[in-house]
Amino acid sequence: MRMVRSCLVTFVVAAAGVCAQQEPLAVTVRADRPGHAIPRTLYGIFFEDINDAADGGLYPELIANRGFDWRTQGPDGWTREWRGEAMGRVSLQGADPVHPNTFQYLRVECYAPGEGAGVANDGFGGIAVQQGKAYTLSFHARRHAGYAGGLTVRLENAQRQPLAAFRIAKDAWKTACAGGQPASPLDSPPPAPWARYEALFMPTATVTNARLAVLLDARGTVDLDLVSLFPQDTYKGRKNGLRKDLMEMLAAMNPATLRFPGGCVVEGHSFETQYHWKRTVGPLERRALNHNLWGYWQSHGLGYYEYFQMAEDLGAEPLPILAAGMTCQFRKPPESLPLDSLDLVVRDALDLIEFANGEPDTPWGRVRAEMGHPAPFNLKYVGIGNENWDTPFLDRYAVIAKAVKAKHPEITIISSAGAAPEGPMFELAWSRLTGMKAELVDEHYYKPPEWFLSQATRYDRYDRNGPKVYVGEYACHTRDRKNNLLAALCEAAAMTGFERNSDVVRMAAYAPLFNKIGRTQWNIDLIWFDNTRAFGTPSYYVQKLFMNNLPDVLLPVEAPDNLAPLPPTGTIGLHTWETAAEFKDIRVTRGGETLYAFDPKEGTKGWSKSKEGAWSVRDGALRQSDAAVRETVSSFIAGAPWESYTLDLNARKLSGKEGFIIRVRDQRDKTVHLNLGGWGNKEHGIEQNGQNPVVRQPGTIETGRWYAIKIQLDGERVRAWLDGRPLFDRLLPNGQAARAYLVAGRDRTAGEIVVKGVNPHNAPVTLALSLAGADVRAQKARRITLTGRPDDVNTMEEPYTIAPKEDTFDVPGAASHVTLPAHSLTIIRIKAE
Repeated sequence: MRMVRSCLVTFVVAAAGVCAQQEPLAVTVRADRPGHAIPRTLYGIFFEDINDAADGGLYPELIANRGFDWRTQGPDGWTREWRGEAMGRVSLQGADPVHPNTFQYLRVECYAPGEGAGVANDGFGGIAVQQGKAYTLSFHARRHAGYAGGLTVRLENAQRQPLAAFRIAKDAWKTACAGGQPASPLDSPPPAPWARYEALFMPTATVTNARLAVLLDARGTVDLDLVSLFPQDTYKGRKNGLRKDLMEMLAAMNPATLRFPGGCVVEGHSFETQYHWKRTVGPLERRALNHNLWGYWQSHGLGYYEYFQMAEDLGAEPLPILAAGMTCQFRKPPESLPLDSLDLVVRDALDLIEFANGEPDTPWGRVRAEMGHPAPFNLKYVGIGNENWDTPFLDRYAVIAKAVKAKHPEITIISSAGAAPEGPMFELAWSRLTGMKAELVDEHYYKPPEWFLSQATRYDRYDRNGPKVYVGEYACHTRDRKNNLLAALCEAAAMTGFERNSDVVRMAAYAPLFNKIGRTQWNIDLIWFDNTRAFGTPSYYVQKLFMNNLPDVLLPVEAPDNLAPLPPTGTIGLHTWETAAEFKDIRVTRGGETLYAFDPKEGTKGWSKSKEGAWSVRDGALRQSDAAVRETVSSFIAGAPWESYTLDLNARKLSGKEGFIIRVRDQRDKTVHLNLGGWGNKEHGIEQNGQNPVVRQPGTIETGRWYAIKIQLDGERVRAWLDGRPLFDRLLPNGQAARAYLVAGRDRTAGEIVVKGVNPHNAPVTLALSLAGADVRAQKARRITLTGRPDDVNTMEEPYTIAPKEDTFDVPGAASHVTLPAHSLTIIRIKAE
């Protein structure tokens, strides 16, 4: 069993440090006792098409619904364009498409041409083009008998002024598609009587809101399909390539692995909507569209070939994830193939390996070669299952992995530990997978700051002889779900644990990678972008710094005095459990100072949104009106956490089974609860960190009656009153935390010792640093620092609020002092032999 228990109690200190002033922390890096080699694969990236990351993003197609295949009632993304006195009709058709996989196309019927009859497309929130840059226009068209006119494609600005244009004259129509039969095993039928047209567009101005218009100039009918406008200035100039600025940001990170294409999109809502890799390769016209699990259409222009090419261009190991014969278990009810019907799943996995690594004379190796890459992609890893759990997954994984391994023993297979990093399903997965002698087990976690800090020692206790770990998805989720510095530093603290334990943790990848502004499904991401710009979050810079400062060999770090008491700080919160209630006259004071007073005119401003419940302000009170739900926590998160304060409020139960839960020292998952009328409205009690009650006594809460509640915090002492009557008086220690999170190693190529230090607290920490056994001469050592205020975020307008800064500091020899600023990641590089 993989037992995960935190032996170090920690929490995020957003405004209250471990201690305001302390002696320097003695830190010894044992250069004389080198540890294990650190794998180059340790830090990588994970791409999933979520937040509209692909089409109109990393895949820079400028036309939305270019194949008219979004399965809706009309041609979404396209508008009818009747200019002047033009009249006509547009419709979606399915007979004789360009390819059966592009099963729909657009028919334009012109009854009166006027100044042009057809359709227009605004792209993905506007078409952004640059003056002087080259763009490839391409489309398939088929004119019907009796149409004697031409066709014009215009790139226009918002005023319909042309930026570029292409015209098929009435006597210049082609009669059929060019090209021969596609290669087996894609098995495409003979071409329909379509013709493909291509032109070069060089816009005469730079705009962000252009549109593409396709116009007929005579009476009659023309069919259109696969209308594309694609930049030629892609990353490394690849045809059908990737957006240059986004790829440059990834390349600057220097990732060692690329996990793709998901994520939950791999598994889908159903077997039909799963990500089928064979539908994503070959000519664009044969790539079937898919409505993905995140609720929008994928063109698969960014398909498996492009993913492999992307990994190669980044110098990263490709790491594809395949479904395990079952659909996404988060979407109920999931579907599963019978254990004796997994042959097609195994076949897909084997064919994928052949597509990546097979010689050009193999069936799938031939497809890859004809797409432009005769040499193998040198695939080494395959994941079976994304975020699956329990016996249904483990049984199917065993069958698939055994069959793949029998055919390809050189491939390392990655399995899933489930959706949570602890609990019964996690333990079951590790037990079963250890018995199967699994090679790499994929752990995922999206957790709050205090959890990440507590897990910096997580892998210290893992079995060195068991399966290795791939942390395939992780990110720190602050209570307001912001990509702020605090979240990034908590991730960095955990990453020191990855690196220190990289004999167990062989790979890791933050998730998700991209978020397109205005198209968010998941609101904690590494890189945010729009149609023309992009910026990295603080987490981006943490990942970049760790990747670009990865040593070759681990050096042990000794810091015997690294633990210090945590101050008992936090905000306040309100919570009901299957109960409707309201709260008023909420006031937080310290001495004669008012720290917070609830103002009904401000509504719920400053309060977090609960997972469940219905919070509103009614009659001067903050009301939770849903008596059927449990996860109704709403916490006051504006401003800084407080220490040693008094909370006064009045509360009234409206309906339901219990009373109220008042939260103090509230740090999300780490908090102190005053539970009034809990346990079936039979007892009052104090709970700490959601665990067993510290103290309980009989008590009930009546419906319709106002109660005066008072909680006073004095250091670790917690006292509570109900209607002026003393209830509880307890000392509740808050534990200890590391003053700094540290890891070190030797970069043999650079001849340097690399020390990474994370200080998530509000006070600086000075290290008395000693490099034991190293020959260090006096020098100016490099220092890279990422620091700021914990709530700071980067934005499109201010993209570098949190960004690394590099300087040097004097190192007299093997012993030196260096200060880690409050709320910082610091990387030190010292020349040493």
